[in-house]
Amino acid sequence: MEGLRGIAVTLVFLVHYDSLFGDWLAPHSVGARVAEFLRTVGHSGVDLFFVLSGYLIYGAVISARDFSYARFMQRRLRRIYPTFLCIFGTYLVLCFLLPGESKLPPLRGAAILYVLENALLLPGMFSITPLVTVAWSLSYEVFFYALIPLLVAAMGMRDWGVGARLWAFAALVAAFLLCSWMGIAHVQLAMFASGVFVYELTSARPMVREPARRRLLCWATPIMTVFALPVAYLLVAAPRMFDAVHYSARTASSLRTIWLFFALGTFTLAAFQPSGLLPRILSAAPLRWLGNMSYSYYLVHGLTLKAMTIIAHRVWQSGISPLLYWAAMPAMYACTLASALVLFASVEKHLSLTRSIHPFQVSSIMSRSPWHFPGGFPASFRFLRSALSGGWAWRQSRPSLRLDTVHDRPFLRGQ
Repeated sequence: MEGLRGIAVTLVFLVHYDSLFGDWLAPHSVGARVAEFLRTVGHSGVDLFFVLSGYLIYGAVISARDFSYARFMQRRLRRIYPTFLCIFGTYLVLCFLLPGESKLPPLRGAAILYVLENALLLPGMFSITPLVTVAWSLSYEVFFYALIPLLVAAMGMRDWGVGARLWAFAALVAAFLLCSWMGIAHVQLAMFASGVFVYELTSARPMVREPARRRLLCWATPIMTVFALPVAYLLVAAPRMFDAVHYSARTASSLRTIWLFFALGTFTLAAFQPSGLLPRILSAAPLRWLGNMSYSYYLVHGLTLKAMTIIAHRVWQSGISPLLYWAAMPAMYACTLASALVLFASVEKHLSLTRSIHPFQVSSIMSRSPWHFPGGFPASFRFLRSALSGGWAWRQSRPSLRLDTVHDRPFLRGQ
């Protein structure tokens, strides 16, 4: 799970890096076309987040025996708001310090209303420009949080069998995609349902024979892994690449969502298998560390890149080589990782997550010499690694979902 989150935020990084540094590339050059491809497929990172949220939140709701809607929403808002408000406040301060970069309306009344709308996470579900660029997806998340418990309770889905629930969600998704094709916005909401399907299929052992499922995933996973992002790119870019292809941006968005619904769902389903190459890759420590602080990374990386853009343009006022675009990418990625680590350790881990080790202060860890830890440098490295991973257990076995009472959020643990 955390490895998938790490991949998702890396894809999102590609989008915003090219948006801010893309003018370093010559238009219509090979490098510009490669960067355009990376930026286009990078948008799939948010779709992958939605799949994972659908899996986790739906699983927590459908498996709960004593479910409290108020307590559930309180936990969800506690998970989202502390870190968001920290970044939101930073953006507000910067609006006053850098008026040229401010998104606030000039009139005081309109500015107050705009701030309230953003604080309530309305941009995204409503046609409002977000102050924090990536906050539009949080509006989608909160909408799903609020809707799915009501839907499950209203339809009595906890008493249904797996097959009945799958058919019900298939009908709902088909109806929603049809409405989106006809003009209703927010087609990406369908990606949450992909996570719902993943949860039901991973919990449907009596319904699906194990050998059959393994054979299906065996040939479907490589196909989806190799072709998921290129096909998503072609569905969006085909009208401007091929003169014979003509369809609107709305149609392209619908086709892309339908494809990613199956591609990312299959990819996630394969990642949750007890063995195989993909689960081993996603269990790599760097991906898991990044995944653990993925929410902090998602919120702060854009601000970090914007700051680095201002610095870079002041350092290189002219004569920027296109090679610098590719050479600077790893350095900028490292800068975003550093800022995300600070935000995660100072805000998210303290206010949204209960710590498994007590207490964890990044400043104190970084200020201590490695030889102050019993066992020397290896021990200090293991301590930092444990802090980043939150002390969460991970074993190569079939993942199961439960709402953890320590961390107060659903996550995967081996059985």
